[in-house]
Amino acid sequence: MTARGGAGAESRSGLRHHAAVTKPGLSLLAVLLDRSSSACTAAGAIRSGVDALLADQRERPGELLVTLASRGAAGQETACALSPVADVGPVALKPRGDSALHEGIVTLIDDVGTELAGLEESERPERVVLMVVGDTVADAGETERVRELVERQRHDYAWEFVLVDVASGARVPAADEPAGPGAPDRGDAVGGEPVAGQTRTDGPVEADATAGDLLVGERTDVPAAEARLGVPATAAILAGPGPDGVRAGLAAASAFVSRARETRPWEPVEGFADEERAAASVPAPARPVWWRRLFGLGA
Repeated sequence: MTARGGAGAESRSGLRHHAAVTKPGLSLLAVLLDRSSSACTAAGAIRSGVDALLADQRERPGELLVTLASRGAAGQETACALSPVADVGPVALKPRGDSALHEGIVTLIDDVGTELAGLEESERPERVVLMVVGDTVADAGETERVRELVERQRHDYAWEFVLVDVASGARVPAADEPAGPGAPDRGDAVGGEPVAGQTRTDGPVEADATAGDLLVGERTDVPAAEARLGVPATAAILAGPGPDGVRAGLAAASAFVSRARETRPWEPVEGFADEERAAASVPAPARPVWWRRLFGLGA
């Protein structure tokens, strides 16, 4: 498997890169969405957030092509490939099954490389940005293979990678429940109990949570993205698990994509700001009493 694409030059580090002629002002944004069941609770926010990201990119200067794919255990689905951003419709995402996000990254890199290899060099994009949106904790795929491929595309072809690591709202099994395939380790869950007396429009919130009703994804640190996937930590943001946090994370990712489009190949792209990270770190709404009673979780 050989992924290709990107401009060629000698970087400031002195490393020699693959030479190629590209089209100035043309960028490619390749997006991989997590289609596994771990993204169920965030699916609506992911759809609206990616739609808003594409709308924002349509207003930016320069030409932009979009490849949009989603990945689940059943395989990879491609909604569009090398399509002008103006022609990309609303995102469709129906999460189901186990996670296969790592394999999806490998597949998308290979697919994009093949697509670019089929273009005349003068029609290839000057900048390539690959964005991953999903819960990386839910997938225990082959990280070394992904990391090596990501690092090669970054160093040899000046691709930029950005990760929106969605903190899912999937339930961690109680002590007497077996964990399902791909379920996160309990160390990734935080027993954040809702504040007593807090209310929502659909009823009061339960003040105490049972052990079987903890939400995963309430991780306090950005994952070691560079060590695990080859994505620089500065280009990775933890979003959610609340929907407002997921949308804020995708808005921050859009700003990152804009900076990447404006930056010359192999020049550093400014990463996520502390303010963006804080805005993306929004807890999931506490569940109201009626929801707990409906599922027999106590009064």
